[in-house]
Amino acid sequence: MTLSRFLLAGSLALASLSASAQALTFDKPEDAVAYRQQAFGLLETHFSNLTAMTLNRIPYDPLQARLDANAIRVLSRLPFHAFPAGTAAPLAGSRATDQVWTAAPRYADSARSLQQESDKIHSAVVRGDIAQLRKTLNDAGAICRKCHDQFRAR
Repeated sequence: MTLSRFLLAGSLALASLSASAQALTFDKPEDAVAYRQQAFGLLETHFSNLTAMTLNRIPYDPLQARLDANAIRVLSRLPFHAFPAGTAAPLAGSRATDQVWTAAPRYADSARSLQQESDKIHSAVVRGDIAQLRKTLNDAGAICRKCHDQFRAR
């Protein structure tokens, strides 16, 4: 299988996960909390790996960068489907504040901003534009910090 077919197959598989995420239901509120925490954890892992490459902490690997960028695109969409009412802090280790629900439009805007920036990360990796990748990773990090400041209990 060629690299492009491998990446296409991976992208399609991840896209199908993203599409099915809208229909997620959870038996217990704790399951929703665990799901979103795991998705955010994976997102952080892929962001960290790409960041390390752009800062020359590890060698830049174009294939791994594409895999990370594809994962970031999908993962940036998954956790936001796992915030049913009743899953705020301190439930099962949740750090989500009530503002996730009381300021839902603002929270949704934050999610969309992260998703748009994730698309830019993917585009920069595909183009091989390391300078733009570094910028978009910084911009995405700023979006994450702002959202944590507004919607995450300390």
